[in-house]
Amino acid sequence: MIKGDTMEVNILASGSKGNSLIIKKNKTKLLVDIGISYQSLNNKLNEINISIYNIKYLLITHEHSDHIKGLKRLIIKHPNISVFLTKGTYDSLDFDIKQILINYTIIKSEDNFLIEKFNIKSFILSHDAKEPVGYVINKNNKK
Repeated sequence: MIKGDTMEVNILASGSKGNSLIIKKNKTKLLVDIGISYQSLNNKLNEINISIYNIKYLLITHEHSDHIKGLKRLIIKHPNISVFLTKGTYDSLDFDIKQILINYTIIKSEDNFLIEKFNIKSFILSHDAKEPVGYVINKNNKK
């Protein structure tokens, strides 16, 4: 966990078996990637006293399974979660995921956008995926 005076970052999983992290400030919680199962995500969130039901936003970096493994189940359980992803990543999703993904925003690399009071800038990554991005998340001049 990295804790600052403006936001808290918890790495939930990192590596080839799955990637996911959560950023929180007060009541706002941003999930970045869900490369672990829904159950694993829920367990890891419980360990840090965060309810999965309080997560309203998901940022996806790219379509590889170690970044989206739990996406389908998350959408089934929480259909109103707002998902942010590039068109290349969206196009690469399985058809059955696209059918149930109703609340999403297509972003481009180098986009600036706001989620509640978080300023987010996406940037292109060099990776063997379709339109992968990273995110710089800024709150009160802290990144």
